[in-house]
Formats: sequence, C-alpha cells, structure tokens
Amino acid sequence: MKIKLDIKKLGDKEFLKGLLIAADKYLDAFWIGEEEEKQVLEVIRSKRLGTKIGNKTKIFENKVAKYQDAKFAIATSSESTALSLCMAALAGPGDEVLIPAISSLATANCIVYNNAIPIFVDINPKTLNMDPNDLSKKITDRTKAIIAVHIYGCPAEIDQIKNIAEENNIIVVEDCALAMGAEYSGKKVGTLGDIACFSFGAGKQLFTGEGGMITTNNEELAESISERNHHYGTQRNGRLIGTAEILGYNYKPTELTSAVGIAQMEKIDLLNQKRIDNSEYLSNGLANLDNIELPFVPDNVKHVFNEYMIKIDETKANLTRDELWKALVKKGFMADPLFDTPMYLEPSFRNKIGHGHGTHCPFNCPLYQGTVNYEDGLCPIAENVLKKVLTISPHPGLNKKDLDKIISTIRNLIN
Repeated sequence: MKIKLDIKKLGDKEFLKGLLIAADKYLDAFWIGEEEEKQVLEVIRSKRLGTKIGNKTKIFENKVAKYQDAKFAIATSSESTALSLCMAALAGPGDEVLIPAISSLATANCIVYNNAIPIFVDINPKTLNMDPNDLSKKITDRTKAIIAVHIYGCPAEIDQIKNIAEENNIIVVEDCALAMGAEYSGKKVGTLGDIACFSFGAGKQLFTGEGGMITTNNEELAESISERNHHYGTQRNGRLIGTAEILGYNYKPTELTSAVGIAQMEKIDLLNQKRIDNSEYLSNGLANLDNIELPFVPDNVKHVFNEYMIKIDETKANLTRDELWKALVKKGFMADPLFDTPMYLEPSFRNKIGHGHGTHCPFNCPLYQGTVNYEDGLCPIAENVLKKVLTISPHPGLNKKDLDKIISTIRNLIN
C-alpha cells in the first residue's frame, strides 16, 4: 500500500517543533566547552579584540597552517570573503572561472564580485563533485582559475583537475568549506591545489561562529591576498605595508572568533571521526534498501561526511524526497535537500544580475569577449540528480539512540 504524507495536514507547527529539537541537538555537535571559554576570556580580559593588537588570530593561523602543512595561512571573516580575496588576486573583467554546478552561492558570487564570469561545470552523479570530462570541454583562453569544491566532505577528483589546469596554465582554488580534514590519496584537501579556502561557520567541520581561512604555499599569492585584506600584517622588503598600493578590503576576523578556533583545532580530527563513525552506522542500518542510494566513497579518499547524502528513487519508494525530508525534521533531525538547484538556475544568475543599476556588469562588460547563458540543460546531470538528493547531518551531537531512530524512520517510511 502506497503511503502518502499530507504535509499541509500535519501542519507547519509540527515541522517547526522538530526543527527546534534538531537545532538543540546540533548545539552539541561542536563540543564547545571550557577550552573555548578559556580562550575567549583571555581575549576579553586583555581588551585586545582586534587582530592588529591581539595575538589569537596569528596563533590560529599558525595552527591551521601546521595542520594543512602550508607555509601561509590568512584568517578572514568568512569563507565568502576568503574566496572573494582569492578571486581579487586571480581574475577580473573579461576573465572566466570554472566552478561545479552545485555549491553554496558564495562560490559563484565571489567571481561576479570581481567582475569575472562563472562558467558552470557538470558533476559526477555519484559524488556530486566537478566532472573532469566536462571541465576540459569548458576551458577557453579566457579561463583564469578553477574552483574545485569538495562537496559534503568528499574530495573532488583533484588529480585529473590539476592535470587539466597545468596543461592550460590555470590556477586551482580548493573550496574546502565542507571538507576540512578530508583526504585524497593520503593528502589533506587544501594541500592539493594552488590555494585553498575554508569556512568555520555553522555546520562546518570546525566552528567559530563565523570565520574563514586561506592557505597556500605560493608566497606571491599569499602576499597579494594579504595586501588586499586591508594590508593585514604583510611584510615586503623588510617593511610593514601601510600604504594603499592596491584596492583593499577589511575582511579580517575578530580575536574572539580566532580564540574559539584555537580551541576547536585541538578537536577537529575527533569531530571528523565522530561524523565518519555516525555515517558508517547509518549505512549499515540502511543497507539493502533498493529504493535509496547511500553515499558513495571513492577508494582513494577519506570522506569526512559534513553531510550524509542519500538519493531517493521516487518511482520505487513509497514517498517523495521532500516528504521524507519533512518527516525526518518532524522527528527532530537535521535533514535538508540543501543544494537541490544548480547555481546557474538561481534567479540572480538566470537573469544575469550583476553590479550597478541596470548595467548587469560583468555579464555585458565590453571586456568580455565570450557569451554565456544560464538556462535549463546547461548541466543536465546536475539538474537530474539534485532532484533526488536528501542530506542528513551525521553531526557529533548524535548518539546511538538518535541514529537508530533515523534508520527506523527511513526504513518505515520507505517500505
């Protein structure tokens, strides 16, 4: 007998109640405790809340650089600002930057902020990461950079991406917002391309409230980006930069967020392992269901499961993807279709909304010699697969009882 959940009859109150329960559980996900409190109190008592007069941001940068085996680390107020600084150093009017069809809009917006053009690449249907085959087809002589996103904690096929980039003299930026600590062929993401960006906002592997980081081993790129971040602590030829030699921004974090980051860095591997363990438990409990597809983990990667992604075959299942999503939330669990629309089909890109009033720069910029149309059919695999995807957070705040409840809810509804 086919089960049909009438979401309207169940009412929004039940959904909102479940969402509040899920949010309460989620507060336990990052193990915020005495270590973070101690670090923050030190900042407050010092009265040195700004990065120019405090030392917590520099300590945090050094810890991330060591963890990532990077020569340079630059802290920012968010990953959005980190990406924007990278694009400011790499691309501008008339340039193109290749990105996967699925990610946070921050990945695409940072390109438009710098008057360059995002070119969307289709995805691997198993991992949702950028498809190297489609990537190679979309490179032009206007391509200046590739942003490789490690979606939901699963590393992208970075070797193939790097080979394509090197053949065409293109910079590779790793978007590690959802994947800090993940590994590809034994190496951490963020160490594989030319430069990497991280997010420390809500739901990420490491949590400081808000915040971001840029890491690289390229000294020239590090200097260029540091200068643009309001000349923050950049040394050149033995002097501190303090004059406006280039257009700069104030994208620095506060000492308070960096203080939380210092304490969180001691837990990052434990937090990731808890996500991995929770995901393995879910996969064991959901095995042998022929109407849902469980997360795919390539042999050569360490997947850190920022999200536990399943795909639902609505032709075989007894309910739709959205009905299962609503049902899980009502049970008090963080579940969401999340990025279920390719970025280029969002109204801001479909309608080519850019800078200025009515000018829509950069899309009609006279310096841009290409043509771009964001419309249905641009990345057909992404458009098809994303309709089936549901993510469940396997965050460290969940216990065995929670995981069993998720499994039983899915099994009962699917069957």
